[in-house]
Amino acid sequence: PLVDSIQGFGSIVFAQIRFLVVNLNKKNQKSSVSELAHLLGLYGESAFIFLLRCLLEEIDFRDPKLQKDQLKVQLLGQEFAKLAAKPNFISLVGQTFGAASLPAQLQEEFLHAVVKG
Repeated sequence: PLVDSIQGFGSIVFAQIRFLVVNLNKKNQKSSVSELAHLLGLYGESAFIFLLRCLLEEIDFRDPKLQKDQLKVQLLGQEFAKLAAKPNFISLVGQTFGAASLPAQLQEEFLHAVVKG
């Protein structure tokens, strides 16, 4: 059925988004960010929410200076700024954080990092 093939295709897109986030480094930053922008342009809001969720899950907020994940933090800041400009900001934030798998002990560190950023 068409619905199954669309859902299967969506999971491939989401897997590629996660792959790009997990493997983000200085060498591939420009091409990875470019590919992410292209995927977001093609697949819209659900891809955007998934990208934010991946970034939230992949950044180690226990590191006070966030040095290890500096490129991911930078990308999260850029994407969060885009999110803040959307008219359905509150709804999107709820969807993003509701779907993200953040360990409970990270909530306080995460909030401090977000406030700093």
